Amino acid sequence: VVPLFDWRGRSAKIEIILKANNWNCEWSHFARIEIAEGNGQETCGLVGVKYGTETVDGYTWSYFVKNGEATVAAEKNGEYSCAVSPSPKGAITIPKTLGGVKVTGIGYKFFYRCEEVTSVTIPEGVTCIGPSAFDLCFGLKSVTIPSSVKTIGAWAFSACFQMQPLTLPESLEYIGKGAFINCKSLKMVKIEDRKSVV
Repeated sequence: VVPLFDWRGRSAKIEIILKANNWNCEWSHFARIEIAEGNGQETCGLVGVKYGTETVDGYTWSYFVKNGEATVAAEKNGEYSCAVSPSPKGAITIPKTLGGVKVTGIGYKFFYRCEEVTSVTIPEGVTCIGPSAFDLCFGLKSVTIPSSVKTIGAWAFSACFQMQPLTLPESLEYIGKGAFINCKSLKMVKIEDRKSVV
C-alpha cells in the first residue's frame, strides 16, 4: 500500500525497488502493478511530513501533526518503521496526546515486528489503524479498540499468532484486506451491538 492521497490531482513519480529483507530463498516479481483511485482509507492520509518525538512513560513516540491531529508513525529515508523506541515490551498504552494535540491515527507499520508486545490499549479518539500497524507482532494477545475507530487498514494485525477473541466497535466502517490473516488463535471476533462473527 503506497500513500498517494495527498498527491491527488497532481503528477507524481513512482519508483518501485525490490530488495532483500533477510528471508531465506527469497525471490520476487510483479505479476501486476495497479494504481487505483481511493479515498485515503488504507493510508489514513500518511505522507512525508515533518515528524516530532515525545517521551511518555519511558518510550519515545514518533508522530506527525496534520490538520491539528496527531498520527503516531515513524519515517526515515522514505521508509516507515516502528514508531516507538526502545523496542516496546509487555502491556502498552498509546498516549492520548502527542505534541499537545489529540492522537487520532495509528500509522503504517506502527508496531511492525514488535514481537514482545503482549497487549495494546488504543485511546478514545483514534479513528484509523493504518495498514500493517501491528503486522508480525507474534506475542500480541489483546488489543483494546475504542468506539471512535472507523478504519482498520490492510494487514493491520497480520500474523498476530496469539491474538485472543477480539471486540470491534460498532463505529467501524472499513476493514482492509488480510487485516487478521494468520491470527491462528483468534477464534471469534465480536462487533459491538451485532452478532458474533466466527
